[in-house]
This record gives sequence, C-alpha cells and structure tokens, in this order.
Amino acid sequence: NTVLEHIPRAIILAILREAKRVLALDGMMVHIIDPSDHFSHSDSSITSVNFLTYTDDEWKKLGGNRFMYHNRLRAPELLEIFEEAGVTIVRVEARVDEKAAVALQNGLPVSDKFAGKPIEDLATSEVCVLARFDDPKR
Repeated sequence: NTVLEHIPRAIILAILREAKRVLALDGMMVHIIDPSDHFSHSDSSITSVNFLTYTDDEWKKLGGNRFMYHNRLRAPELLEIFEEAGVTIVRVEARVDEKAAVALQNGLPVSDKFAGKPIEDLATSEVCVLARFDDPKR
C-alpha cells in the first residue's frame, strides 16, 4: 500500500518477478500506488502534480534522493512494468485529482519529460492494481 512510488523502476520489476515466484498459483496481489507529489500532502499551496514541473536533475535533489525518493512514474508507466514482469492485470482503478487537472489545463508548466502526456495520466493521484500470474509453469 503506497510503496511502489518510492522504488526505482528496475527494483519494482524485480519485486514483481519475485512475487511471481512466491505467490500461490491461485494467488492475487493488490497494489495501491500514490503517484502524487507527496509534498502536496502537507502543503496545500501546491498541487499533487507540482513535482512534475522539475527536470530530472532538479527532482533528484529534492525528492529523487535516498532520503525522500519518489520515482514520479505515471500510471501507464507503472502498468508497463507489471506487464513486463508477466503480470496479468485483472482490474485497474485510477483516481484523477481534479484540482491538479485544472491546474494543468490552466497552463501549469511541466518539465519536458512530462510534456505531451495526457492530463489524466499526469493528474492521477491513486492507482489500484489487482493482478495475478497466469503461467502455471512459473
């Protein structure tokens, strides 16, 4: 529950592959992911997408370090990692932060890394993934 946003992509992939090894054949997994700017949880003056305004180098200093790591992966990127690990996604529920979506629609600038991505993907503040592995030979 709200852990995967604090883990680098390669390690998320390794975690999911390990889950494939240890999960019962009929097992399911649920991941609730909070891809929002965690600084916005305690600072109401910024939106949940505020951290998307920073370049990777800038973010590394603020929240991409070992003390406050946040990967800034958006929902489609997270789902790609699940698929790469061989996970069958049963259901995905995503919540869009309307305040953040409005800020983006009104011109809140984002770094080039996030430019051109759909506002709904950028403003997603919660992703719940229900998944399983279908390969019985795993």
